[in-house]
Amino acid sequence: MDHPIKKASQHVGDQKTLARILGVHPSYLSQVVTGVRKISHTYCEHIENITDGEVTRYELRPDIFGEPPSLSVNS
Repeated sequence: MDHPIKKASQHVGDQKTLARILGVHPSYLSQVVTGVRKISHTYCEHIENITDGEVTRYELRPDIFGEPPSLSVNS
């Protein structure tokens, strides 16, 4: 499975473009993808918005945001 940052990068073009949109250095995103760092929670909602929900905050930081809300409707 692709890392969520890779999926987000593909959505906007490439990792360099994603870094520019977020206002971070491309090496920061490379460190996130390789597991050296975790993406800051402050970028998660922005990434979710720019990818039209293709990459969610829950995928990016489950340690902070937890499991995604259930899509089922209570009967």
